[in-house]
Amino acid sequence: MTEEAQTRFVALRGEAAEGLGDYQATLSLPGASACVIIEDAAKSSYQCSWTYGLGAAEAHAAFDRLLTGLRTCLADVASEEKDRSVNHPDTYASYAFRMPGSVTSINLKNKSALKSTLVSIRIDGPLPAR
Repeated sequence: MTEEAQTRFVALRGEAAEGLGDYQATLSLPGASACVIIEDAAKSSYQCSWTYGLGAAEAHAAFDRLLTGLRTCLADVASEEKDRSVNHPDTYASYAFRMPGSVTSINLKNKSALKSTLVSIRIDGPLPAR
């Protein structure tokens, strides 16, 4: 995916996705509720999310598996950062793995208004020069 990030995910673009992002992704991760390619002026992103019942143990287990897998896979090539907390009462956990030319982020969010817990992964690239 980091190679795809360098090409702005061109090979993974499907049809335009109304309300979900710029394009539907042709590669969907197992069990994902939605996978999209989102573009803005600074970057392109591949994002997949999974939706669970609010506070579901399965959501926390899926997030933990994803975090462990990324730590194992990217240990030698990425620096890990725990994201800062957000200012709202819903549960939120986020980690970012920075590599040359891309960042992979995972999130766990309780959304009480949606009665859902969301797990997501986002791969951003290419990144603007610092």
